Amino acid sequence: ISEPIIGGPTYFYDDYAEAWKAVIDSAIRYDDMVIFLWDSDKACNPVYLNDTISVIKYAKDMGLTFTTPYEVAKYFQLLKNIYALVSMNEDRREIRITIENRNKEAVNGVTVRVKASGNMEVNGGKIIRKRQLGNNYFYYVSIDLSPFEKKEINLRLFPS
Repeated sequence: ISEPIIGGPTYFYDDYAEAWKAVIDSAIRYDDMVIFLWDSDKACNPVYLNDTISVIKYAKDMGLTFTTPYEVAKYFQLLKNIYALVSMNEDRREIRITIENRNKEAVNGVTVRVKASGNMEVNGGKIIRKRQLGNNYFYYVSIDLSPFEKKEINLRLFPS
């Protein structure tokens, strides 16, 4: 793993695989990404191969997606031409998010994070993740956009 660097002793972890899994858990907790930078000679070495496979399986099981640096850079370039307008009704129980793709190509997996004080109903997008921290709920709502397409996501707070 390139960042954070886990070199030498693994501190309070029994082995490298356990330390790598802790990094994955931390990335998920803080909505961050994990970048694996493995030496192919070591990663494919029978001594380390089971650990490598175990970490990859763990990351996938935890919902991480594997991709290349090129795809990440391309996606961020496309996001520069994604625009959103967010509005809320007077009683603050409904949120409307209008998202527009001004790219000449489709952008899939455009995701917004919405913080709410309770459970919400979502129309026009797919909830791909929901977290509760204390009294707050965080909804991750995803949509796919064709070139020059505009879509609307509507969220409504359930009555308490």
